[in-house]
Amino acid sequence: MRKIHLVACAILAASPAAFADPTLRLRVASRTALVVDSVPSARKGADVGDFSKAFAVMTLEAKDGAVTLQAGREPVYVIEGDASLTAPVPAAASPFGFHPAAVPDPKDPFGPAREIGVRWHRGLYAYWILVQPTQADIDRGVFHWEQNDREWGSVPESMAIFGNIGLPERRQAKEAGKPRLSGWRLNQSEEAYLRFVKAAVERYDGDGVDDMPGLKVPIRHWQVENEPDIASEDTEGYAHIYEITYDAIKAACPQAEVALGGQTGGGIPVFERFFAPVLKKLGGKRVDIYDIHYYGDAKLAWRGVQEVYDHVRKRLDELGYAKTEIWITEMGTYSGAPGDEKSRMPPPRNERERQRQRDLGQIPEPPRLKLPPQSEREQAQDVVKRHAYALSIGVKKTFWAWGLLEGFAHDDGFFDHTGFLYDGEFDDDPPRGTPKLAYHAYRKMTELLDGADWTRVEMPALGKDVHAIRVPRGKGTVTVLWRDPPYPVSAWMPPDALRQMRRRLEELGGGVTDADNLRDRFGALRGIIEFGLDAGGPPAVDGWAPRERVQALEKRVLDGAKEAPAELDALIGEARKAFRPTGQK
Repeated sequence: MRKIHLVACAILAASPAAFADPTLRLRVASRTALVVDSVPSARKGADVGDFSKAFAVMTLEAKDGAVTLQAGREPVYVIEGDASLTAPVPAAASPFGFHPAAVPDPKDPFGPAREIGVRWHRGLYAYWILVQPTQADIDRGVFHWEQNDREWGSVPESMAIFGNIGLPERRQAKEAGKPRLSGWRLNQSEEAYLRFVKAAVERYDGDGVDDMPGLKVPIRHWQVENEPDIASEDTEGYAHIYEITYDAIKAACPQAEVALGGQTGGGIPVFERFFAPVLKKLGGKRVDIYDIHYYGDAKLAWRGVQEVYDHVRKRLDELGYAKTEIWITEMGTYSGAPGDEKSRMPPPRNERERQRQRDLGQIPEPPRLKLPPQSEREQAQDVVKRHAYALSIGVKKTFWAWGLLEGFAHDDGFFDHTGFLYDGEFDDDPPRGTPKLAYHAYRKMTELLDGADWTRVEMPALGKDVHAIRVPRGKGTVTVLWRDPPYPVSAWMPPDALRQMRRRLEELGGGVTDADNLRDRFGALRGIIEFGLDAGGPPAVDGWAPRERVQALEKRVLDGAKEAPAELDALIGEARKAFRPTGQK
């Protein structure tokens, strides 16, 4: 979770472009259609009083088999017919989850999750080091289940659990000949490890044999570690650990489904570097679920999952995993303005908290950037787009992360702002527990989309930059509709970087290129391009300096082509125009 893909780093400016919302014609099968806003009309989540009256609703009359409406960046739901459900959706059949769904409330940790319709919980792992912390425990077969019992035992019956087998502190400290931290070799015997795995699965499988007393929600879905590509390049070692763990899980609970550790946000390169070799080693077997993690900004990052999904789906099919489902158990964006304030993480009070801090210490931190502000409304809009779009392209489950309540490393970073309830720590937060607009938007989304048949999704073509996702539900349909035209390149950079970009371009644009200064001025422009990529990713550059154009110009510059000075000045001019403040000529 903690490694963010460069393009999805949310390195964006706060001001969106202003676009007129076009009028669209959406074909419908009914005489009328109900249009429901996806985000409350209130300015802040704290201002929402009566949830049933928080969302604007209007009824449209169909004419010639279609309704006419406007589409903007904020999605709307268009409901045709009776889209209500006659029976509740089983938790395991629902796509909507949270990592984690619990909040630190000793009375009712899952109360907020129940209220907004969360159906899956991915939280505390079964860490071997916590369940059997001493050598004596391992030798005597003693297991300490108290922490897992407390969390998993409190999950309500309306939810399912996505369990995880965790191995920190039980892997070798370092691997001979490998420069990166820790391979996937155990520092204990495999026999002892497999006894732990089988005991964990047996305790929580709900089959009546050696079960946790009072267990309400059996665990039938397990994952083997998390983001295994971060700490080691040892693909063979992980493939082996996964294989023996899979077999142990199936031996204890034959109906269980097992997932590879989640793929970090590095996208296709991470898949090919780490997971493709693991999948090849496993020979087309033993992978029921493939997990992608996908974070980013609240503007257009939701679209990027398509490329990753298509590549992973194609490669899974090629490698013998055509029946393997693709889930996203970590995805999200933030509200507020993540920065670089000093960490406020309190000292650990128990072994669980010490283990979590050790885990965090092993994770490479993303660049410490002051990310541009994103409003509650922008985050709430992204919640709807990110879920609906991922499910429409074939993803089976979508879990928001990190946390329903804000707070991760308590350092004002990206993941301290992704929750739907404020923690009261940064950005002049309102009191702890105050809901954001995303809290209410998620509740409306699950109210209208849980139980929909995503195997029969349609995507009507309504025009450029318009996204319509129609899915059957009950005896009717629900269409999620929005329009997302491109943002200006200046919107992809934080304010400080944007000012520096403009200054450098104006300085460069003050001169004229000739044969004598051609290489120097091209080098200066290339430095500006690299700065733009670092600060805003490809969207900040591709519109005016696509790679192919820059490479072709570089060749002509090196060759001293007579047309190169004019081409370079033209490119500099286009860059200045692209970053010119709105309204300035």
